[in-house]
Amino acid sequence: MGKTKSLRDQEGGLEKRGEDTTMTTEGSQSAITQEQELPASLQTHLNKVLAAINASRESLEHKIETVIIDVNLLRADQQKIADRVKSTETQILDIQPTVESNTTQLQEIRDKIKQMEKRVEELEGRDRRSNIRVIGMTEGMEGTNMIRYLDDWIRREVAGEELSPFFAFERAHRVPGRRPQPGLPARAIVAKLLHYQDRDTILQKARTNGPYAVGNVKVSIFPDYTFNVQKQRASFLAVKKELRNEGIQYALMFPAKLKIMVDGKANFFVEPREVRDWLELYRKGRDAPPAPAQDKSEWTAPKPKRKKQVWTSRKPTRTQSEREKRAALRAAGSLTKGKSHGDGDEDPPEQMTSGTESDPMEVLGETLPGMTPRSADDL
Repeated sequence: MGKTKSLRDQEGGLEKRGEDTTMTTEGSQSAITQEQELPASLQTHLNKVLAAINASRESLEHKIETVIIDVNLLRADQQKIADRVKSTETQILDIQPTVESNTTQLQEIRDKIKQMEKRVEELEGRDRRSNIRVIGMTEGMEGTNMIRYLDDWIRREVAGEELSPFFAFERAHRVPGRRPQPGLPARAIVAKLLHYQDRDTILQKARTNGPYAVGNVKVSIFPDYTFNVQKQRASFLAVKKELRNEGIQYALMFPAKLKIMVDGKANFFVEPREVRDWLELYRKGRDAPPAPAQDKSEWTAPKPKRKKQVWTSRKPTRTQSEREKRAALRAAGSLTKGKSHGDGDEDPPEQMTSGTESDPMEVLGETLPGMTPRSADDL
């Protein structure tokens, strides 16, 4: 029976496989039949779609290849840039100490240039200390000899007999520039005197008696300052006008320092804004109401100042009881002033230290036994 069952199973499997093979064959035949049955137009359209897909794929592949090539080129360029950046960083690190050193040297050079400018300014100012500047004299009035004309005019109109016996001009000329047209202001005259004292005399007379009438023009005489000094002094013009309106005495000192005298006290300023701040405080103090009078009924006398005490080593003053006790001992014969007594000791004399000597304990603020204070007036 077992054999019969297995034979039946084998026969059933063979039949099933035969059925599957038959169904597959039939499906293939039906697909071939359907393909053959497709219309010619649809088949043509399908072929076109397939051809377009193939063309798009080829174009896409070509573009991808191009992009890959470009990316590779970009990578190469990026590597070159990275190498250059690294080289530049190395060069910067190499030259950084040199740049720092140059910066320090440049600052030192700038400081030296400023110092030299100040020295040159000072030297130029000192070189001009014997110069005067004549403003307003008509062009051509001096003729062909400027020194002789100025010498005669200064002696005749300005200083006269107050000049020194050695009064003379070393040189004199108008400031460089083109000669102005008629009707325009004349160029200034710069003249250098031989002696500084004559220059001061001329300027003092010019401040007192100037300006001078020469022909139909007015001529003034001023000190000859450098451009920077003139600029600094000109910055005080506005505040000087305010000081004149307030009736305050002032003087502009060389090179550009304003001196203000109030109640016998001198105030010096180097900047116009400082003068304005001072004027504001001055006006507030001047316009402030007077302080109210103090009621004498409530007035109390101030405490007297204590005199400074200087400690010296003195024998302390004996009290009344101590003096009575010592007198009783002397009466009993047990104590004799200035003579030896039973224990062989003398009454020690009173000792003083010089007021000019300093005691260590006095410096520390302590007092030794046997030291009495005395006032500083006793020193």
